Amino acid sequence: VASLASEQKLDPRTLRKLLIARGLVPFDEQVHHAFDAQAGRMVAAQMQRMVTVISLPKALGCSRPLADQLMDDRLLTPLAGDRPDASGRTRKAVARDEIDGVLARLAQAAPLVTTAPADFVPIAKAAEKAKCRGVDVLHLLFGGHLHDAVRLEGEGLAALRVDPAAVKALVRDLLTGLSSQKAFETLRVPNEAGWALFD
Repeated sequence: VASLASEQKLDPRTLRKLLIARGLVPFDEQVHHAFDAQAGRMVAAQMQRMVTVISLPKALGCSRPLADQLMDDRLLTPLAGDRPDASGRTRKAVARDEIDGVLARLAQAAPLVTTAPADFVPIAKAAEKAKCRGVDVLHLLFGGHLHDAVRLEGEGLAALRVDPAAVKALVRDLLTGLSSQKAFETLRVPNEAGWALFD
């Protein structure tokens, strides 16, 4: 860990936590523990591009609740996965590549326009009118059900505009079951345990 941290110019304590979470280093790792160098470098590369949960709303261009919902529904996954032994920043950090992936899906699903139709609204407003979560609007969009969404010039998810009437109709017709979050709440289990059961 020490040599990899030195080579990649990373904090050895944070790197160690992430390597433990990825299973490359045992939890009770001593000062010197050998592991596959290439696998270690891949973890280090992700760590260099990680975005902490605190910075996630800014990176996505969205509100804190929507960022949390993206994590809860696994549209974004923590660098350490769902491992309960992960700690510190690694437990609540996301790889930049995952964020870029969500924004790329957004760009593919919603064309860029200079002006949106007058009745189109941001995600939060559409969710409020449809009585659903903001992430449900994204599920509909990424699932190919919301066909007329557009993007204005701007940062990330905040630039998305959707037809609230279309969202409301799709929520009524398609989102008839429980969300993962609601299912886990009903089972009275934490998110990590719920996803472990699902897997």
